[in-house]
Amino acid sequence: GGDVNFVNAKISSSIPVYRKETSINIEAAEITYGEELIINVALGEQINENVRVTFNGENYTNALSNGSGQLRISDLEAGKYVIIAKYTGNQNLTDSSADSSVIVNKLALPINVVADDITYGEDLYVISLLGNQTSIAYRATGNVLIFIDGNMVRNISLANATVSAVIKDLMPGVYNI
Repeated sequence: GGDVNFVNAKISSSIPVYRKETSINIEAAEITYGEELIINVALGEQINENVRVTFNGENYTNALSNGSGQLRISDLEAGKYVIIAKYTGNQNLTDSSADSSVIVNKLALPINVVADDITYGEDLYVISLLGNQTSIAYRATGNVLIFIDGNMVRNISLANATVSAVIKDLMPGVYNI
């Protein structure tokens, strides 16, 4: 090697190649009780690997396809939930994690009141139905308060999305139930 004026030279050096940084993005829209929660997880890298999603303390394995995945969870009670997504990395990509939260809102069921006109001395039969008698309405628990002209006259436990009451001794007039 070399030439007429220079001697052969040799040098070596170490050049580190670092793993690429990753970041996870979690998206979950607010829902209402009875709806299915959809959690979208995106890694930002076009890979087909697994991400661990922890929801409400329970771990799920979410398979990514081209860097994104989706997790669906049903039958959630109303409340606020924490979501944590973790990617453990590989020989080329770093570990990363993210957290988020989502709210499951209470469901507002419409109440339908059925009551026939009566004559003085007759009992008023009031039937109150929640919603449209769908399966979600049958999950409702608690009490229904019946008011006549702003005064509570009954506090009745809900059973099968229905309550019924007998109101006695109404004087002639028009009443708001």
